[in-house]
Amino acid sequence: MTIEQVWEQQQRWSAVAERLRSALQRARIANLCLIVLGSVTAVTVASGRLPAVPARWIGGLSAVSLSAAAFIQAQFLTSARVRQRLTARVTAESLKSLTYMYLVGAASFARPDRDKELARKLRSIEDRTDGDAFLLAEECATGPELPKVSSLVDYSAARVRSQRDWHARRAAEHHIAGRRWRYVQLADTLAAGALAAVGGAVEGLQVSAWVGALATIAAAVAAHVAGEQHERIAGSYVRTARSLDVLLANFDPGEPPSRRGGFVSKVEAVIAKQTDAWVELLEL
Repeated sequence: MTIEQVWEQQQRWSAVAERLRSALQRARIANLCLIVLGSVTAVTVASGRLPAVPARWIGGLSAVSLSAAAFIQAQFLTSARVRQRLTARVTAESLKSLTYMYLVGAASFARPDRDKELARKLRSIEDRTDGDAFLLAEECATGPELPKVSSLVDYSAARVRSQRDWHARRAAEHHIAGRRWRYVQLADTLAAGALAAVGGAVEGLQVSAWVGALATIAAAVAAHVAGEQHERIAGSYVRTARSLDVLLANFDPGEPPSRRGGFVSKVEAVIAKQTDAWVELLEL
C-alpha cells in the first residue's frame, strides 16, 4: 500500500470518528432533554391540579419521554458505541502519526526498505481494528490532501504547530463547555434547595415532588457531564499544548539528519500519550 492510500485510510477513519462523536453528542443531549421533559410533566400530573383530559395527555407525554430516554440509553449510549468511537479516533491518529513519520523519514522510515516498514506497521494497526472495519463501509476520504512534508521544518509547521494550536483551541472550548454545565448543575441544586426550604417554612405547600424532579434532573445533568468529561479533557489538552511548545522552543532546524528521528519521536510520543489519556477519560 502506498503512503497516499494510507492517508486515504486515515481520512476515512477520521470521518468515522467524527460521525460517531456527533451521534453520541446528539444522543446525550436528547437523553437529557427527554429526562427533563418526562420529570417535569410527571410532577405536573401528580400535582392533581389539571383537568382529567389534559392530565391524561400530559401523563402520556411523560411516559413517552421517559421511555424514549430509556431507548436512547439502551441503543445509542452503550459502551459498545463509545468503544467504536474511541477505536475510530485512535486508528485515525495512529495512521496520521505513521504518515508523518514516513514522510519526514524518521526512525525506522529512514532506511531504504521503508515501504516494507510502512506495510508492516499498517498491518499492525489494521489487526487491532478488524472487528470494526465495517464502520468504513459508508465513508469516503473527503479531508485534506496528503501533507507536503519532506523536512523537519515542514514537519514542525504541518504537524507540531498545528497540533499545538489545535490542542490549545480545543482546551479552551472544553473549559467553556465545562463551566457552562457547572452553572447548570449549580442552578438546579440551588433551585431544589430553595424549594425544599420554602416547603418546610410554608405549611401545606406541597413541593416534595418538584424537589424530587429537580434531583432527577441533577442526576441526568451529572451523567451528561461525566460522559463528556469537559474539564479533564481541557486539562489534558493544555498539558499537551505546553509539551509541544517546549519541543518547538528547543527545535533546531539545522540539526543533522542523524538527529531527525529524535525530535519526531518525541513529538509523536507526546501526541500518543495524549490520545491514550483521552481514551482513559472516555472509556465506560
